[in-house]
Amino acid sequence: MVSRRPHTQASLGSGPPGCGRPFGRAVDVPNDVTGPEIRPGELGVDDLAVADRIACQVAVLTRIVQRRYARSADFGPAICHALSHLARGAPQRAGSLAEALCTDPSTVSRQVAALLRRGLIERCADPSDGRASLLAVTPAGYAALEHSCRPKVEIIADTLAGWPIEDRREFVSLLAELISAYQRQTR
Repeated sequence: MVSRRPHTQASLGSGPPGCGRPFGRAVDVPNDVTGPEIRPGELGVDDLAVADRIACQVAVLTRIVQRRYARSADFGPAICHALSHLARGAPQRAGSLAEALCTDPSTVSRQVAALLRRGLIERCADPSDGRASLLAVTPAGYAALEHSCRPKVEIIADTLAGWPIEDRREFVSLLAELISAYQRQTR
């Protein structure tokens, strides 16, 4: 995939305060200095510097989003994420929800319990297995998505509004690729 945004050595070293880890310093190595040859499968200085910048930027974004959700009197990002995932698809089992959210089943169990208590989701019989139940969003759940979760998503949309739509789509695609690759690597 060809990037439309210029990436320079300097851009790898810029960012929020607190992101200047040791790997980032390696980016400042003069161009005339050559290191040992890198064999296939080995990570070079630039690989580590870029990975460190990505990790730092993701951590900063996570903290910003968590801080924003913490100010909300409604519910946090985990509950919004679970509810919006259920709203986007057909009713599903809690185990499928946990897998889709990359979350431990016990964590999803607590989220499901909170959503059930608030009447935002309901359990219904699984037609393929009468012993199991499926989770479905209630009308109150859809209303909560509009009232509580949509404004938070709109902040992201507003933040990215200055980007060309092609760049936004490419960003989503690259982010999804990163997540998939990371999941494969850490299994």
